[in-house]
Amino acid sequence: MFWIRTDLAILALLKIMAIVALIMALSIAPAGAGPASKGDAKGKKEAASEEPAVAPLDPHLVFMPALAIPVVDEGTLIFYYYVGIQLRVPKLNQVPTVKEHVPLLQDAFIRFVHKHPVRAHDGEAEIDKAGLVSELMPRVSAIVGAELVDEVIIESVVRSVI
Repeated sequence: MFWIRTDLAILALLKIMAIVALIMALSIAPAGAGPASKGDAKGKKEAASEEPAVAPLDPHLVFMPALAIPVVDEGTLIFYYYVGIQLRVPKLNQVPTVKEHVPLLQDAFIRFVHKHPVRAHDGEAEIDKAGLVSELMPRVSAIVGAELVDEVIIESVVRSVI
């Protein structure tokens, strides 16, 4: 029985790694998407006009690694939700302090979501974003202090396939 669970855990880990690799591959620009060669002035103008305008990043935000939230049905793992989380820091001089605590915060978040996995109903489940934020904020306050982080932001939720 122990070997079966180990094999299933390894299989689930390999699937998670494949999903992460796919996400990383999709985030890299295709080889032909770069600007035209220096000798082609017309190509430069076209390439510049095709690139989307990217908003500057908010310096008050600290990005957390994606949080894998298990979804279970009667004790069986159905799938994971990968949740992108950001922390809003009110003062710029406190951002490095919060960044130093990211590993501890990630550990606290993982421990919480694995003790309280989402229960699947009919094979589907939705993340209660407001409920998740209300559960994570006290953990943030306990680790970095209530005055250092004023908001936990759920940036994205992606459902994995297992």
